[in-house]
Amino acid sequence: MRIDRQAIAHPAPGTAQRGEPREIILPNRAAPNLLSWASDIEAGAIEQAARAARLPFVAGHVALMPDAHVGIGATVGSVIPAKGAIIPAAVAVDIGLVATETTLTAADLPENLAAPMPLMEKQIPAGVGQGHDDPTVDQALNELNRPHTDLSSEQEKTISCQFGALGSGNHFAEVCLDEHDRVWTVLHSGSRGIGNQLATLCLPISRPAPTSEDRGSCSSNVGEKILAPRLAPLEKF
Repeated sequence: MRIDRQAIAHPAPGTAQRGEPREIILPNRAAPNLLSWASDIEAGAIEQAARAARLPFVAGHVALMPDAHVGIGATVGSVIPAKGAIIPAAVAVDIGLVATETTLTAADLPENLAAPMPLMEKQIPAGVGQGHDDPTVDQALNELNRPHTDLSSEQEKTISCQFGALGSGNHFAEVCLDEHDRVWTVLHSGSRGIGNQLATLCLPISRPAPTSEDRGSCSSNVGEKILAPRLAPLEKF
Protein backbone atom coordinates (compact mmCIF):
# COMPACT_ATOMS: atom_id res chain seq x y z
CA MET A 1 0.00 0.00 0.00
CA ARG A 2 1.43 3.39 -0.97
CA ILE A 3 -0.11 6.75 -0.15
CA ASP A 4 1.41 9.42 -2.36
CA ARG A 5 1.07 13.20 -2.29
CA GLN A 6 1.58 13.26 -6.05
CA ALA A 7 -1.22 13.98 -8.51
CA ILE A 8 -3.39 11.02 -9.47
CA ALA A 9 -5.94 10.74 -12.24
CA HIS A 10 -9.55 10.39 -11.22
CA PRO A 11 -12.75 11.56 -12.93
CA ALA A 12 -14.63 14.25 -11.01
CA PRO A 13 -18.31 13.24 -10.80
CA GLY A 14 -20.43 15.36 -13.11
CA THR A 15 -17.52 17.37 -14.51
CA ALA A 16 -15.24 15.13 -16.56
CA GLN A 17 -16.23 13.58 -19.85
CA ARG A 18 -15.67 9.87 -20.40
CA GLY A 19 -11.99 9.30 -21.02
CA GLU A 20 -11.04 12.73 -19.66
CA PRO A 21 -9.91 12.26 -16.04
CA ARG A 22 -9.37 15.23 -13.73
CA GLU A 23 -6.22 15.44 -11.67
CA ILE A 24 -6.66 15.54 -7.91
CA ILE A 25 -3.81 16.45 -5.58
CA LEU A 26 -3.72 14.37 -2.39
CA PRO A 27 -4.18 15.31 0.31
CA ASN A 28 -6.70 18.01 -0.54
CA ARG A 29 -8.38 20.45 1.82
CA ALA A 30 -11.94 19.18 1.63
CA ALA A 31 -13.24 21.72 4.18
CA PRO A 32 -11.80 24.04 6.85
CA ASN A 33 -9.53 22.04 9.16
CA LEU A 34 -10.17 18.86 7.10
CA LEU A 35 -7.61 17.08 4.91
CA SER A 36 -8.61 14.17 2.66
CA TRP A 37 -6.50 11.40 1.15
CA ALA A 38 -9.60 9.94 -0.54
CA SER A 39 -9.72 10.34 -4.32
CA ASP A 40 -13.35 9.12 -4.46
CA ILE A 41 -15.56 9.94 -1.49
CA GLU A 42 -19.27 10.57 -0.95
CA ALA A 43 -20.42 14.08 -0.13
CA GLY A 44 -22.06 12.87 3.09
CA ALA A 45 -18.72 11.70 4.46
CA ILE A 46 -17.15 15.10 3.79
CA GLU A 47 -20.07 16.85 5.50
CA GLN A 48 -19.91 14.55 8.51
CA ALA A 49 -16.14 14.90 8.90
CA ALA A 50 -16.38 18.69 8.48
CA ARG A 51 -18.76 18.80 11.47
CA ALA A 52 -16.20 16.87 13.51
CA ALA A 53 -13.46 19.29 12.43
CA ARG A 54 -15.47 22.18 13.92
CA LEU A 55 -15.67 20.66 17.41
CA PRO A 56 -13.83 22.83 19.97
CA PHE A 57 -11.62 20.07 21.40
CA VAL A 58 -10.12 19.04 18.03
CA ALA A 59 -6.36 19.76 18.10
CA GLY A 60 -5.02 20.10 14.58
CA HIS A 61 -6.81 18.89 11.47
CA VAL A 62 -9.17 15.96 10.94
CA ALA A 63 -7.86 13.54 8.30
CA LEU A 64 -9.83 11.27 5.96
CA MET A 65 -8.25 8.02 4.77
CA PRO A 66 -8.73 6.65 1.21
CA ASP A 67 -11.59 4.36 2.32
CA ALA A 68 -13.48 6.94 4.43
CA HIS A 69 -17.27 6.71 4.46
CA VAL A 70 -20.25 7.82 6.57
CA GLY A 71 -20.48 6.32 10.04
CA ILE A 72 -22.61 6.73 13.16
CA GLY A 73 -21.48 10.05 14.60
CA ALA A 74 -17.84 9.69 13.50
CA THR A 75 -16.82 9.15 9.89
CA VAL A 76 -15.40 5.66 9.35
CA GLY A 77 -11.81 6.00 8.16
CA SER A 78 -11.21 9.37 9.82
CA VAL A 79 -8.54 10.49 12.27
CA ILE A 80 -9.75 12.99 14.88
CA PRO A 81 -7.01 14.42 17.13
CA ALA A 82 -8.70 15.34 20.40
CA LYS A 83 -7.20 17.24 23.32
CA GLY A 84 -8.65 16.76 26.79
CA ALA A 85 -11.45 14.49 25.57
CA ILE A 86 -12.13 10.81 24.95
CA ILE A 87 -14.53 10.14 22.09
CA PRO A 88 -15.85 6.55 22.12
CA ALA A 89 -17.79 7.18 18.89
CA ALA A 90 -14.50 8.07 17.18
CA VAL A 91 -12.74 5.01 18.58
CA ALA A 92 -15.67 3.05 17.08
CA VAL A 93 -16.43 -0.63 17.48
CA ASP A 94 -13.61 -2.29 15.53
CA ILE A 95 -10.27 -1.65 17.16
CA GLY A 96 -6.92 -3.37 16.77
CA LEU A 97 -5.07 -1.52 13.99
CA VAL A 98 -1.41 -0.62 14.40
CA ALA A 99 0.94 1.12 11.95
CA THR A 100 4.63 1.29 12.86
CA GLU A 101 7.39 3.15 11.02
CA THR A 102 10.62 1.16 10.70
CA THR A 103 14.20 2.37 10.13
CA LEU A 104 14.19 0.79 6.65
CA THR A 105 13.61 2.38 3.27
CA ALA A 106 12.47 0.95 -0.07
CA ALA A 107 16.12 0.37 -1.01
CA ASP A 108 16.42 -2.13 1.86
CA LEU A 109 13.60 -4.34 0.53
CA PRO A 110 14.04 -7.10 -2.05
CA GLU A 111 12.49 -6.64 -5.47
CA ASN A 112 9.99 -9.36 -4.62
CA LEU A 113 8.38 -9.90 -1.19
CA ALA A 114 7.70 -13.58 -1.90
CA ALA A 115 10.69 -14.56 0.26
CA PRO A 116 10.01 -12.55 3.46
CA MET A 117 6.23 -13.10 3.47
CA PRO A 118 6.46 -16.79 4.54
CA LEU A 119 8.68 -15.66 7.42
CA MET A 120 5.97 -13.24 8.55
CA GLU A 121 3.34 -15.98 8.28
CA LYS A 122 5.50 -18.23 10.45
CA GLN A 123 6.03 -15.58 13.13
CA ILE A 124 2.43 -14.28 13.22
CA PRO A 125 -0.13 -17.05 13.89
CA ALA A 126 -3.31 -16.61 11.86
CA GLY A 127 -6.74 -18.01 12.69
CA VAL A 128 -8.85 -18.08 15.85
CA GLY A 129 -7.10 -19.71 18.80
CA GLN A 130 -3.81 -20.29 17.00
CA GLY A 131 -0.32 -19.87 18.41
CA HIS A 132 -0.82 -21.34 21.87
CA ASP A 133 1.65 -24.14 21.21
CA ASP A 134 4.22 -21.46 22.07
CA PRO A 135 4.20 -21.22 25.91
CA THR A 136 5.46 -17.62 25.82
CA VAL A 137 2.07 -16.50 24.43
CA ASP A 138 0.14 -17.48 27.55
CA GLN A 139 3.01 -16.23 29.70
CA ALA A 140 2.80 -12.79 28.05
CA LEU A 141 -0.95 -12.66 28.67
CA ASN A 142 -0.49 -13.47 32.36
CA GLU A 143 2.07 -10.68 32.69
CA LEU A 144 -0.30 -8.02 31.38
CA ASN A 145 -2.06 -5.71 33.78
CA ARG A 146 -5.72 -6.66 34.04
CA PRO A 147 -8.22 -4.15 32.58
CA HIS A 148 -10.18 -1.81 34.84
CA THR A 149 -13.41 -3.10 33.30
CA ASP A 150 -14.98 -6.14 34.90
CA LEU A 151 -14.97 -9.04 32.43
CA SER A 152 -17.47 -11.85 32.17
CA SER A 153 -16.30 -15.46 32.12
CA GLU A 154 -17.08 -15.58 28.38
CA GLN A 155 -14.91 -12.51 27.73
CA GLU A 156 -12.08 -14.03 29.76
CA LYS A 157 -12.37 -17.18 27.66
CA THR A 158 -12.28 -15.18 24.42
CA ILE A 159 -9.14 -13.33 25.54
CA SER A 160 -7.34 -16.52 26.56
CA CYS A 161 -8.21 -18.23 23.29
CA GLN A 162 -7.48 -15.42 20.84
CA PHE A 163 -4.58 -13.56 22.45
CA GLY A 164 -1.40 -13.62 20.35
CA ALA A 165 -3.02 -14.50 17.01
CA LEU A 166 -3.85 -12.41 13.96
CA GLY A 167 -7.37 -13.78 13.87
CA SER A 168 -9.35 -14.50 10.72
CA GLY A 169 -11.60 -12.80 8.19
CA ASN A 170 -10.25 -9.47 6.91
CA HIS A 171 -7.37 -9.34 9.39
CA PHE A 172 -3.93 -8.83 7.86
CA ALA A 173 -0.29 -7.91 8.33
CA GLU A 174 1.56 -6.08 5.58
CA VAL A 175 4.71 -4.22 4.66
CA CYS A 176 4.17 -0.92 2.84
CA LEU A 177 5.85 2.33 1.80
CA ASP A 178 4.92 5.94 2.51
CA GLU A 179 5.41 8.92 0.20
CA HIS A 180 9.07 9.21 1.28
CA ASP A 181 9.79 5.51 0.55
CA ARG A 182 10.05 4.71 4.26
CA VAL A 183 8.99 1.19 5.23
CA TRP A 184 6.02 0.71 7.54
CA THR A 185 4.43 -2.39 8.99
CA VAL A 186 0.64 -2.38 9.27
CA LEU A 187 -1.31 -4.84 11.39
CA HIS A 188 -5.08 -5.21 11.65
CA SER A 189 -6.03 -7.82 14.23
CA GLY A 190 -9.61 -6.70 14.85
CA SER A 191 -11.36 -6.48 18.20
CA ARG A 192 -13.06 -9.93 18.18
CA GLY A 193 -16.33 -8.42 19.40
CA ILE A 194 -14.72 -6.74 22.42
CA GLY A 195 -14.61 -3.39 20.60
CA ASN A 196 -18.37 -3.44 20.09
CA GLN A 197 -18.94 -4.37 23.73
CA LEU A 198 -16.67 -1.56 24.93
CA ALA A 199 -18.43 0.95 22.69
CA THR A 200 -21.82 -0.16 24.00
CA LEU A 201 -20.52 0.38 27.54
CA CYS A 202 -18.80 3.74 26.97
CA LEU A 203 -21.13 5.58 24.58
CA PRO A 204 -23.87 6.20 27.17
CA ILE A 205 -21.26 7.57 29.59
CA SER A 206 -19.88 10.07 27.09
CA ARG A 207 -22.96 11.02 25.09
CA PRO A 208 -24.89 14.13 26.13
CA ALA A 209 -28.46 13.38 27.10
CA PRO A 210 -30.84 13.78 24.12
CA THR A 211 -33.25 16.69 24.13
CA SER A 212 -36.90 16.53 23.13
CA GLU A 213 -35.85 18.16 19.84
CA ASP A 214 -33.38 15.34 19.14
CA ARG A 215 -35.85 12.48 19.61
CA GLY A 216 -37.04 11.15 16.31
CA SER A 217 -34.75 13.50 14.40
CA CYS A 218 -32.12 12.52 11.85
CA SER A 219 -30.58 15.99 11.67
CA SER A 220 -26.85 16.64 11.55
CA ASN A 221 -27.13 18.08 15.06
CA VAL A 222 -27.88 14.59 16.39
CA GLY A 223 -24.76 13.27 14.68
CA GLU A 224 -22.67 15.93 16.37
CA LYS A 225 -24.13 15.03 19.76
CA ILE A 226 -23.25 11.36 19.22
CA LEU A 227 -19.68 12.38 18.44
CA ALA A 228 -19.25 15.13 21.02
CA PRO A 229 -18.14 13.75 24.39
CA ARG A 230 -19.45 14.69 27.76
CA LEU A 231 -16.14 15.30 29.50
CA ALA A 232 -16.60 12.62 32.15
CA PRO A 233 -13.76 11.81 34.59
CA LEU A 234 -11.17 9.61 32.89
CA GLU A 235 -11.60 6.86 35.47
CA LYS A 236 -15.06 6.24 33.97
CA PHE A 237 -13.25 4.76 30.98
